Amino acid sequence: MKRVSWLIMVCFAMTLLVGCGPSWRDYNNEKAGFNAEFPCGPESSSDFQRISQTASLKSTTYACNVSGSRYGFSISSYSNWSPGEVTFDMEKGIKSARSSLKAAGASIVEENEVELAGSSAHEFIADKDDVRSTLRIFVDMDEMKIYTAEVARKGNKASGEDGERFFKSIEIIE
Repeated sequence: MKRVSWLIMVCFAMTLLVGCGPSWRDYNNEKAGFNAEFPCGPESSSDFQRISQTASLKSTTYACNVSGSRYGFSISSYSNWSPGEVTFDMEKGIKSARSSLKAAGASIVEENEVELAGSSAHEFIADKDDVRSTLRIFVDMDEMKIYTAEVARKGNKASGEDGERFFKSIEIIE
């Protein structure tokens, strides 16, 4: 009987150790042009916005939720634009992002210059209700794309090691 009890305890401990964290998996999307490690299987959703008479902005987000956290990566690209029609000023973009976060009811806790996918990025850490979001944004002017990575957690908790793992795993492949 002692042997069975000991075996059950070992199995229970193994289950706890294996089940403690998310199951990280590589997500490779050649069509979208990126690779990343997600702690769960991401689903995609798209949105279109007309920004001029001819140009539009298509945003596709790949995201998943696990253990009270959301992990997402968005690619926004301009279509039907002509050179000079669409320009991007990073300072104005950061100011616009600040305004958008505030308009959504979020309070910005911190801002940093960081790296995302090997490029300089701007990071916002913002709280809304009981959720803390860490957003990292960079713009590829040559490709006219905006990349945004986000880790959001309930309880106003920082992105932590899992968030850093996600951010550092993102690669742009063109």
